[in-house]
Amino acid sequence: MITDFSERFMDIVNQIEFNLPDAFEKKRIVDYHGRIAALSASYAISEEKKWLGIMPTGRSTHCHEFRLVYAVKSLTNNELIDWWDFLCNQQKTLIPVDDFHEFSLVSLILVCGEVDEDIIRNIKKLDNQINYNKSGESGWSTAQMVAMDLEKHKIYISKTGDMLRSSLKNIKF
Repeated sequence: MITDFSERFMDIVNQIEFNLPDAFEKKRIVDYHGRIAALSASYAISEEKKWLGIMPTGRSTHCHEFRLVYAVKSLTNNELIDWWDFLCNQQKTLIPVDDFHEFSLVSLILVCGEVDEDIIRNIKKLDNQINYNKSGESGWSTAQMVAMDLEKHKIYISKTGDMLRSSLKNIKF
């Protein structure tokens, strides 16, 4: 068991924030439906859509990325399911879907003191991609999760978490 979890957690949060591109809006201590994220980072881009990449269409499109960082002293399988449900709910509430939406990523970074062995297999199976195809909706979104195990110095990722893990490669823990 890690005795200095709080200090190590804050060190990881500081590193994550420092390594985010400047375009991200970064906030500390943000409440998302009763769960306080130590760090919330978001990025949005809106550009004019061009036909064949050169002819302006007069329409703008938008894309988004959200990253939420939480502390979890010990991640069990039941907690993993609870955090995944939370992430999927955030995917539904955070994304501004309309006719001009292209894609969005909603990422959850759990900094864990320890991770149960069954998590390693189970987290790899987690996947939630939504294709928006109703009237007034377009584009897609995906949820991705990583669990950073401070005890074993490993990162475990959900099915679509490769890009998120890659963004954490400079984090020393």
